[in-house]
Amino acid sequence: MLGLPGDEVDAESEVKGHEFVTYADADLADDIGSRKSTTGFVVVLAGGLVSWMSKLQSTVELSTAEAETNASVEAVKQIMHFRLFMRELGMGQDGPSVVFEDNQAAIAIAQKEEQSKRSKHYLIKAAFLTDSYKRGIFRYAKVGTEEQLADAFTKALPRDDFNRFRSWMGVKVFEQDFSS
Repeated sequence: MLGLPGDEVDAESEVKGHEFVTYADADLADDIGSRKSTTGFVVVLAGGLVSWMSKLQSTVELSTAEAETNASVEAVKQIMHFRLFMRELGMGQDGPSVVFEDNQAAIAIAQKEEQSKRSKHYLIKAAFLTDSYKRGIFRYAKVGTEEQLADAFTKALPRDDFNRFRSWMGVKVFEQDFSS
């Protein structure tokens, strides 16, 4: 196990030791005042959390697919920076990095050559993902919503789910007595 969630995802077959594993997610229109979506992603390398982001998207999205696509764009840009850095260290990644996504429409947008009329208003972002996908920068792997680590960065979670995700990310809780 590489610090990745469990039984549905066979981490050993999905990744090798120095390959990046990313979970990207969005929560559609969750900001009550602006109705903007929240982007979240988590990047794991060799079982350790190396990068994460939780950020309100700059525009109001009209669909979950659009919000999830925007989250994937941010995650793939981060992966591109990390892959360049690792290549400079002599540890380049041969195959595509894995991006776990729980939204089938967002996955289809990046993997399809032709975009639908419904996605034309964000065609540049979709084209960026499609180009990066075709160039082998990343590949999608479907992950169930219950195992979407990036949820910890996009929405309030029940305590048990938050603690489970925190554990999967390798984040430890240190208790220290400050009373003395």
